[in-house]
Amino acid sequence: MICAIFAKIFKGMIQRIQTVYLLLAIAALVTLTLGVDVYSYELSKAESANFELHVNSYGIQIDGELSENINEVDEKKIASLLKIKENSSVIKGLSYTAFPFYSITLFLTMITIATLVTFKKLPTQLRLGRMAFILNLIILVFTVVFYYTLKSQFNEMLENAELSSYLGVGFFCIIISTAFLFLANIGIKRDLDLIKSIDRIR
Repeated sequence: MICAIFAKIFKGMIQRIQTVYLLLAIAALVTLTLGVDVYSYELSKAESANFELHVNSYGIQIDGELSENINEVDEKKIASLLKIKENSSVIKGLSYTAFPFYSITLFLTMITIATLVTFKKLPTQLRLGRMAFILNLIILVFTVVFYYTLKSQFNEMLENAELSSYLGVGFFCIIISTAFLFLANIGIKRDLDLIKSIDRIR
């Protein structure tokens, strides 16, 4: 009888802290899915060309301007890499890749929401939480690798050009969601162990 009362009290207490963690992870993933920049690059060459590249959940977009003073080698290299006409002087919202990154972040958001709503089934919630954390960690590693790969590739577009790179809000959203999913899993595991110990006492 006493154990049953304690079990009800503990069931009322569980999920509180991990619910907060999961809500924060969901908020970060939703922000990421809405298209905030994960990172961006700016490539400029004096009196020749200036480009901005934005990486977000909708893919990679490029804006740029080519000067009349650009040399033929750079112009051909740009035209070949970006698949544009050589006489194009202004580039706006050019899609560098059409890969739908938002489908991945949307899928991860749905898994995290599923983790949140299965609070009455702790074993299931823990499995979903671990899956969400592992997928989020894979995305984080991929994002870091892709950051350096794209930076190197973009830097080769113009010879002797100055390249600047910036981390965007989206990058920190990935880190935040990974961290809070990790903390949520710790909380879920702790509550699961607690209920198991109460069941053993009963």
